[in-house]
Amino acid sequence: MLSPFRKLKAGMGSRSPSPSLSAQSTQAQSPAPTAGFPALEITRQICVLVSNLGSGALNLPGLQAAGQIGCQIIDIVQNMKDNEDACGSLIDRMNMLMNLIAEALPPDGASIDSPHIKADLKKDAEKLKQSLGKVYEILQELTSRSRIKKLLGSAGVAGEVTKCKELIDREIEAFKVSSFLSLRTGQDSLRVGLDSLITGQSSLALKIDGLLPRESVSMLPALFLSFLIGSCRIERPKPGRAYSKNTLYPLIFYESPNPPPAQPVPPKIFCGRDELVSELADLCCSGEQQNIAILGAGGLGKTSTALHVLHQIDVFKRYGKRTFFVGCDGVTTVDALALRILQIMQAPTPSSENPVDALRSVLIGSSHTLLLLDNFESIWDSQRDHEAARGILQTIASTTATSLIITMRAANPPPGVQWTWRSTLSTLSPEAARSVFLTINPMFCHDSSASDEILSELLKEVDYVPLAIHLLAQVSLDLTPESTLRQWQKKKTQMLTLDQFTADRLESVGVSIALSINSLDTSGNSGAIQLLGMLCLLPDGLLQWQERLELIEETFDTAGSDLQRILRFALAYTSGNKLGVLSPIRHFVLQHHPPDAEHVQCMYDIFWKLVDIHSVAEYGPDRIKANEVLNPEVGNISNLIDHAVRCGPAAQILSVAIDASWHMRRTFPSTDILEKVSVMVTTADPTMRARFWEISGEIAYAQNRYTEATSSYTQARAHFLDTGNHLKVACCSYRLGDILRMQNQYSAATAMLTQARNEFLALDDPDGLGRCLRGLGNVLYMQAKYPEASTMLTEARDEFLKVGDHLGATQCLRCLGNVLYMQSEYSEASIKLTEARREFLAMGYGLGAAQCLQTWGEILQEEQKFEEASDALKEAHAEFIKSGERLGAAQCLQAMGKILVTQKIFLDASATLTEALDQFRDIGDRLEESRCLELLGDNFLAQGQRTEGEHLLVQARDLYLDIGLEGDAARCSRKIENSIGSLAEESGPRDDGLSSRAEQSEIDREDAEVGGTKGDE
Repeated sequence: MLSPFRKLKAGMGSRSPSPSLSAQSTQAQSPAPTAGFPALEITRQICVLVSNLGSGALNLPGLQAAGQIGCQIIDIVQNMKDNEDACGSLIDRMNMLMNLIAEALPPDGASIDSPHIKADLKKDAEKLKQSLGKVYEILQELTSRSRIKKLLGSAGVAGEVTKCKELIDREIEAFKVSSFLSLRTGQDSLRVGLDSLITGQSSLALKIDGLLPRESVSMLPALFLSFLIGSCRIERPKPGRAYSKNTLYPLIFYESPNPPPAQPVPPKIFCGRDELVSELADLCCSGEQQNIAILGAGGLGKTSTALHVLHQIDVFKRYGKRTFFVGCDGVTTVDALALRILQIMQAPTPSSENPVDALRSVLIGSSHTLLLLDNFESIWDSQRDHEAARGILQTIASTTATSLIITMRAANPPPGVQWTWRSTLSTLSPEAARSVFLTINPMFCHDSSASDEILSELLKEVDYVPLAIHLLAQVSLDLTPESTLRQWQKKKTQMLTLDQFTADRLESVGVSIALSINSLDTSGNSGAIQLLGMLCLLPDGLLQWQERLELIEETFDTAGSDLQRILRFALAYTSGNKLGVLSPIRHFVLQHHPPDAEHVQCMYDIFWKLVDIHSVAEYGPDRIKANEVLNPEVGNISNLIDHAVRCGPAAQILSVAIDASWHMRRTFPSTDILEKVSVMVTTADPTMRARFWEISGEIAYAQNRYTEATSSYTQARAHFLDTGNHLKVACCSYRLGDILRMQNQYSAATAMLTQARNEFLALDDPDGLGRCLRGLGNVLYMQAKYPEASTMLTEARDEFLKVGDHLGATQCLRCLGNVLYMQSEYSEASIKLTEARREFLAMGYGLGAAQCLQTWGEILQEEQKFEEASDALKEAHAEFIKSGERLGAAQCLQAMGKILVTQKIFLDASATLTEALDQFRDIGDRLEESRCLELLGDNFLAQGQRTEGEHLLVQARDLYLDIGLEGDAARCSRKIENSIGSLAEESGPRDDGLSSRAEQSEIDREDAEVGGTKGDE
């Protein structure tokens, strides 16, 4: 007689048997078959059958409810047509589970006589009901509109569906092990049938259940599991062989009738890990037992690295065919893992032993073995009690002939094992990342420098994470570099997937990250996911993280324990004093799990306070400290300001952006932060608007963008007039005059500086008056009116000394030394510069001291003392670096390159000048960039390389014209026309076509802090 399930399989059209009348009111209803969804309909019918069986003679309410919930799950999936592919494997698992239950239950709803068996089944049915209920809740939430908005994409959907699959997989395993009634209910008849089979009186009517002696009841769970994974069989007794009626062992053999899963091979596209692979292979071949833990976030290449270790030649020589890869994915019990290892090893196992003990017996009796347990976090994180999972590792480690490698998404391996090597895998180097990308997508760059730059930017954006690089290379195969960059800027990690419905962690960065996020259990650990969101606001990581974590704990007291949980699942990492989150994880979390307003404000408060304390630091120890604190935080501050503007702009944000820009104009002069807050300027008060345009003008001035600087300072001056801040008005007038001087508009510069002088006189401000006199002296200096310049600078110095402004006075002394240098009065110039340097050092103004040393080095160059000149410039370069003055450091490199050109050491000259050029470009100083291009052009011409030299001179000429320096541009044009072959044809400090350093920026473009533009509000 066919069971209801077999009838259903025989013909889909038949109805399931009717339950008793008492159960009809609660039985699950089966809708008409749905066209286009045969798998859904088949699974629905099986759910109906299971529900009806539970409400029939079995009288199991939990089973009845589980069937009903199954039907509700089918209804939801049926409505998720857009995600049919993502849910396909979920339905397959539902079908498998319900098939297993229906097959296992007594036919036609017959009752179960054994109260013990029924109690066990009732317990299992209740667990099944709870698990399916969780699946239903997840899918119900997934289909709601608010949830869709929150997930915003396939990665979130796939991650949630994966969670559902894991719940169902656990129930499949549970019913396989403990609820297989066809074996449960056969314990009595197994004992009855043994004698009949031994004496040869076998009959088809005798059940296989009759093979089990009373003494073997305790081994049933292991036997059931062995049947289910295909690792055991039962044989008929052999003729002439004597068997004891109390012995089961001759009849049951643990073996692998089917071949084990194929062992994976290492991927061919594998770069940047050769040294690590060699190190681990050497350990494995050292002759001593090794326990190795390869740790880190998903996508770093832990599995690939481990596979390459297994396939090293020396490893193969030592272990032969006894290297085994065991994937832990989907394994949730230790017994199942032990049996999987035995199956892969094709090892016979005594049937009555615990699987872990059986594994130990096999390993003890084996020769040298290398075992790789991949993705061990699957079993480690599947249950709160880690004793069993820790136990199997200890069992393996206790067999001295076995070496163990595990890969695990974690910061630390499981305790209880003496790990001989443990480390978190790093990201790839930029070179290795580029190699991986171009191996997959070799046509991306097309020999274009612009494409190379885009690739470098993209690889940096994904933090050189191997999985992200692989996927980025794949999805960009049909895109241009420019389009790829735009897509990344728009979609971030949503772009890094090969299939929007995939649930494969190797095909989607989102799915890979979602697995780790799910392990974190966001609903049960809201503090941890909020802290992770806070960290994701910082692209450069939380620096000095232990101190700043204490600040966070003042607001959120669980931050310490939350961080430990985050680190445990390798969602963040520590490196020295930095606590960071990899870029793909950072973008995913901000998209799907952004921190709430309270946690964001905590991060704002920490960083706004840093800016407030350090942005006003003057030169000296305070400024050095400010550079140490704020310079590494540029990216974080910028990102937080951007976030604040988008999420709720406030007046404080504009002030923070202005203060941060004032600090960074010396080392990172950029208007990027100001552009982020520019939308707030029109609604700000007049004082704030004036401050915004003032710093905008100062940065443009520092970058030689004089037209923009003039516009910004003009607007700032107008707003300061509106607020009645006449001191600031005079400061703006001074800066506008200085800009005119830099543009070689000396008459206009003199007029504006004279106006500024009169404004400072009206305010009775000797300090401002001294600045104007110094500015007028600089105009005379640029006009080569050296005696008049000297007189004006001496007068300015006296004004500074009247008010005790020793810094301003010393600046004038340095300028007087430069005037003497231009008059070829080298001895007197050296005396002035030495005195100025001593005074700068006494007041802690390292920048001025380095500038004096720089000019003295150039004096030595003019005296043909090249070795001494180079030494002085190297020392000045080091002092600029120490002071955080990147521009001065680059100028020293440029001067050293010029000496090498003069000495005809062309290769070294080219390398030094190229380094200086890169720094000028990074700083944004176009004037120095143009001068460096001109020197490089001269260097190539001196070697007879006309094409390269003329190309560089054209670039320099065009940049001079763009800045507005027509005389410098004309000089480049003459060189191009005449194709000058060596610098000797234009030798001498003023005859070689390039002005000496004394004529250049450290006097031309004065420091705003010396001028007082920042402080006197």
